[in-house]
Amino acid sequence: MSVPEKMNTMSNELLNFQEALYTRQLDIKHPHVARALLDPLILLCVSNEIKTGYCINKSIRLTTGLRVSYGTLYPHISALLKDGFLTGSKRISDQSGLLVRDLQLTEKGTELLNSIFPVVK
Repeated sequence: MSVPEKMNTMSNELLNFQEALYTRQLDIKHPHVARALLDPLILLCVSNEIKTGYCINKSIRLTTGLRVSYGTLYPHISALLKDGFLTGSKRISDQSGLLVRDLQLTEKGTELLNSIFPVVK
């Protein structure tokens, strides 16, 4: 898939976030920077649609190039759930037959996301 095709598949929020990262010359692959950005990245990933942890990880990898281990990702998701920024419902996956959690942004999560990345009109 070409770069323009990949960019067309990303949401506008992730494109804006990625542009902001590159214009500020941040090394997003540095472990400390990557961990600091993980919560906003998770919130951005679920801002437009319900996703599982696997889908969030895949979106982060495709849009930023970061390879986040599940051992790093899931504690961040758990903290966001506990703090009320995300909500989740468990179901059995049709594809794997495993228990998965569908995650979505709450009103509190939307407010936090908008305070981090103000909506430009």
